[in-house]
Amino acid sequence: IRHGARSHELKIKSQIPDGYFGEGVLPGYLTDKGRIQHQNIGLSRRNEYIKGKKFLSEIFDQHEILSMSTFK
Repeated sequence: IRHGARSHELKIKSQIPDGYFGEGVLPGYLTDKGRIQHQNIGLSRRNEYIKGKKFLSEIFDQHEILSMSTFK
C-alpha cells in the first residue's frame, strides 16, 4: 500500500515558511490529510483481508505478516 499525502521536499530549508505544511510537519513527512488517508487505507485493508476474505486472524499473529518498506 502507499502512504497518504506528504509535504513537498524543498532543497533549501529557508524556502519553507513556518507552519506551511501544518503544525510540526517537516518536509517529506505525512501531512494531517496524509495521516487520515493512511488510516483509511489500513481500515479498508482490515475490512477486506480480515473481516471479508478471512485471510488473516482477527488477533495479530506475527507469523502471518511480512512488512517491507522503502526509505521514503
